[in-house]
Amino acid sequence: MDLTFDAKHTRALLEISEKSTNRRPNYEQMHDPQFWRDNLAPDRRAALQRELDEKGFAMDVGIEDIDTSKIPAGLWLVGDQGVYLMSNVTSEEAKAGTVAHVCYADEVNPEKMEFDAWYDAKRQIFGGDDGVDFLPAQALEGALEGDKLRLDMTPSSLSVYKVTSPGSVNEPGNELSG
Repeated sequence: MDLTFDAKHTRALLEISEKSTNRRPNYEQMHDPQFWRDNLAPDRRAALQRELDEKGFAMDVGIEDIDTSKIPAGLWLVGDQGVYLMSNVTSEEAKAGTVAHVCYADEVNPEKMEFDAWYDAKRQIFGGDDGVDFLPAQALEGALEGDKLRLDMTPSSLSVYKVTSPGSVNEPGNELSG
């Protein structure tokens, strides 16, 4: 499924993330020990690691266990009320920016589409559940030089392309595997 986003708006959201010193983790990052605080008490770290090993996720992990300075700059691809990109920063920081804090995909925009149209498109992309995928800044390099950012999503991968004008040939970008 192809998704297209306004590249200028997306660049502005990425700049907010790149300038931030207080980025937020998504679900996968919360459960990844590389993002846990270095000064976690040994018994706390062991308990979280045990949960991770036994269940595949650390049920009790919280934002207080995360070193937010370790979270890389990037954007969240969110499937919720529509599909949109947003900075991976606090909501206060995102809303204080000079652009709208979300950039809707042209194909799944509840502000411009009837409910059934955007809802059906969202379900095709994310299924019935909501979701958040992290797009690291380096995966977007070069793709934001065009007029539009195009994401090609499959169940196992996400490819990033730039679109320079309507009807032009898309230039391949980076691929993220899922």
